[in-house]
Amino acid sequence: MLINNFKSNPASHFQNVLGLLSPKDSNKLIPNRLLEITGYSKTLLAKELKSSRPLMYREEIDLRSLAQLRTGVFQLVCASDLIFDLFKFNDPEAKIYQKLPIEVLHKLQAETERWIMSPNQFLFGKSPFEVCISGSGKELIHWLASKLGREISKDVA
Repeated sequence: MLINNFKSNPASHFQNVLGLLSPKDSNKLIPNRLLEITGYSKTLLAKELKSSRPLMYREEIDLRSLAQLRTGVFQLVCASDLIFDLFKFNDPEAKIYQKLPIEVLHKLQAETERWIMSPNQFLFGKSPFEVCISGSGKELIHWLASKLGREISKDVA
């Protein structure tokens, strides 16, 4: 996966395996899905996203006008997609299917969600969610891509 022109249209490069972005408009975040994955309250999630709590009550949040949040969300989606692919690559069940059965897909999504939210010693005790959502996930994304033998352009951010 070589990502070109990431800054001009990053959302077009995502699989969005965790469903964080709207299927209709990939520049919109679905806060309820993020609440599900994190297990946070709306207040805590708003604090973590450095945004206002009323935004958490929206069905979708347009990221086009929220530069810092947009960067963090896109890094989170990119890292989630890469780790999902790593889990898929290493899963013996997933290797035997051309198209993943729904049970295997759900299992891989759950593993991805757990990994995203788990503190990691290589991230100095922070979770990949915390690192990405703060906009500091560039190195993590490149590291994950290298584990898959993929190349991602340096302007991923």
